Amino acid sequence: MKKISEEKYFNYIFFLYLLIPFCLITGPALSDLSVILIDLIFFIYIFKYKKYKLFKKNFFYFFLFFYSILILSSLFSNDIQLSLKSAIPYIRFGIFILAVNYMFENYLNLEFLLNKLYIQLIKLFTMKIFLDLKLIIH
Repeated sequence: MKKISEEKYFNYIFFLYLLIPFCLITGPALSDLSVILIDLIFFIYIFKYKKYKLFKKNFFYFFLFFYSILILSSLFSNDIQLSLKSAIPYIRFGIFILAVNYMFENYLNLEFLLNKLYIQLIKLFTMKIFLDLKLIIH
């Protein structure tokens, strides 16, 4: 079985992270899938390299507190099953933020690269909007 290096994990996460704006255009399904895949890759990374200390951050404790309140309020609702069905999957956002935060902390050029990429995306979308407006007017 071929070993995957630590950097490879974050190349996958980074690629999926870059796809999120494009996935949002298509609808919520692909963006949720990207978040879930990022979470799974991050979990594999944590357990493979035994980086359990990543869960000992203040943000994660705050998120667990918020998540506990969310679950408790679901238990007191009229339709517990429906309420829990919508509340339990929110854990993916906390893990997603941990993964992205870890990626930004450990890869120095990442922030610069993302800023350049998102500026280009904003330019592209702005040009498309103006082009669409020009076509509508004429």
